[in-house]
Amino acid sequence: MLSGLPGRIDSDIKYINKKSYSNDWMIIADPYFLQWSGQNKVFKSEQKYIDFIVDFIPADLKKLEIFALPGPHKRVFKKFNDAVKSRGTHVKYWGTSEIHDRVIIRDNNTATLMGTSFGGYANKLSFVLDIPPKDLEQFLGELQRIRNLSATDKFREVSSNPS
Repeated sequence: MLSGLPGRIDSDIKYINKKSYSNDWMIIADPYFLQWSGQNKVFKSEQKYIDFIVDFIPADLKKLEIFALPGPHKRVFKKFNDAVKSRGTHVKYWGTSEIHDRVIIRDNNTATLMGTSFGGYANKLSFVLDIPPKDLEQFLGELQRIRNLSATDKFREVSSNPS
């Protein structure tokens, strides 16, 4: 799907929500997921962006992992974290600078590549594509390696406070 075409913001958001729905386990790899860089044509305020990423997470999701750049925006992190955890979702944050592309993985077996970060979604032209199973398998292996690196203090899991 091509996202960001004029007049299609609502359908673009509906599409990505449908493509990435899970009630068990979701992984989001987006370096800028917990960042706010200012308003654009889709997100006129920081709060609109926070509402979008909170609403993106299914209300009954059991487990969420986010791989993003270390040092998230403090207000975005706190508001997102508080809202998602209040639903009963177990959330883990992994700070890493090793991931460039934006990927949503559902239940560890289906993945979607977003051509832009969540903050830019539907704002500029970008593609949303399914990831082939072999590529997903390799990517999941790399995510596990990043998780394991957190034990060596090169990366760290953030459980309740941003760095």
